[in-house]
Amino acid sequence: MFEENFAQPEAVAAGPDAGAFGRLWDRLIQMTVESAAFVEMAVDARRNMPEYAGATRLHSLVRDTLPRAQAAGLVDRRITVDDVLLAHRMIYGVIVTAVDPAEVGQAVGRASCLLRQSA
Repeated sequence: MFEENFAQPEAVAAGPDAGAFGRLWDRLIQMTVESAAFVEMAVDARRNMPEYAGATRLHSLVRDTLPRAQAAGLVDRRITVDDVLLAHRMIYGVIVTAVDPAEVGQAVGRASCLLRQSA
């Protein structure tokens, strides 16, 4: 099941253009919104299954796409891979703690914009 969920983000990140990071980010957020329960399973796997490499794979996808987006002025050059992964964790927190599901979309959109501001 974990492998299936990496197929799409890996395909998106495979694009050689500067927009690959934005498409990857959008897909990751969409997947998180659609299936917060899956994210929780991945977190549990990271904690309890030493062989689970999801965090490393996600890190690699961001590491491979972020510099091109930064070079094109699509993402602030000061943003690091760890910043992106932290933002993803924060968005997950917004999703799972929202009292009103209607507020999730706006909150996620606001958080996502932080990564898209140019330097």
